[in-house]
Amino acid sequence: MTLWNHVQAEMSSITEGVEWPISLNVSCQKLGAAVACSFDFINKNDKEDYYILKRGNYQLQYKGIHVHRNPPERDEFILLRSGKSISASVAINNVFEFPKDGLYTVTYISPLQYISKTSMELESSEYQLIQSQVKKSFSIYLEDVAASVSKPFKEENKGRLIDLLSIEGCGSAGFIGGSIKQKIGITKAHTQLCKHYRVAKNKIDNTQLYETWFGEYTPSRAKLVTEVILKCIEGLEGNAVTYRINPSMCRYNWNAFTYANSNSVSLCPAYHHRDIYCKRHGSPTKESILAHEWTHAFGWTRDFVYGEKRTKELAKKDPWKAQYNNFDSSIYQ
Repeated sequence: MTLWNHVQAEMSSITEGVEWPISLNVSCQKLGAAVACSFDFINKNDKEDYYILKRGNYQLQYKGIHVHRNPPERDEFILLRSGKSISASVAINNVFEFPKDGLYTVTYISPLQYISKTSMELESSEYQLIQSQVKKSFSIYLEDVAASVSKPFKEENKGRLIDLLSIEGCGSAGFIGGSIKQKIGITKAHTQLCKHYRVAKNKIDNTQLYETWFGEYTPSRAKLVTEVILKCIEGLEGNAVTYRINPSMCRYNWNAFTYANSNSVSLCPAYHHRDIYCKRHGSPTKESILAHEWTHAFGWTRDFVYGEKRTKELAKKDPWKAQYNNFDSSIYQ
């Protein structure tokens, strides 16, 4: 008989003496071959409604999809009315692997991002989100893992690989799908990757530039950043990588996605409207998005934060996380 502890936890989102208006109830149980967790978000403010951003943030060894998205739009929020609650359920075994029997501790970690209904109605472009620091752990005991729990799903390459190109100094790349124009843009961006990863590696030193993007310098942390870059160079030079163009999994606001330990990156329709080459400031480009995604695939980085502003903030607040962030930094040029 498979033994599970059905655990419930209730949490008030309080950090450094500040009580946030949204609290969380968590419960998990085994349902068939799935490990299902439910999250109930409660608006404790009896005077104001909030919109919650519906995007994930993963702290465990995540084996699901890594997505490069555009800034959130209105339909990515869900309205949480004053004094009410909303629920979301997820099968966490679809993105986390349980390798053996035993006691597992699962952590819900945020920041939970939201905006007041009033502010949402006033703002028209990029939203100024409030961040509530939410963190709660709960433990589940699992037996007979191999037979009873399904493993994370990973979309395989589908379609015929065409136009396998040898890229001087940066391995080879092939394409599945896409137009000639789209493949030309991807190829131009790809040809810069290894050269610019090497430039980035040479910038890892005790400098103001390093501190800006990765926080206080220590030799051990700098070594980990260097290892991520080297894994990307070695991965691109040592593998025939694949670009899957406009696969069916794409959503309208996705630029690209990949998986850890993958030799392929999928590029969505929004990606093809970007400029090609990296620039010091401004919106992501084709090249910077590829550099970002290959750090997930080869370097096992995570999406703790996106963009220049929040990457700099992360470097100040949590240098250890900054080492493993998605390389949205001007170290890569």
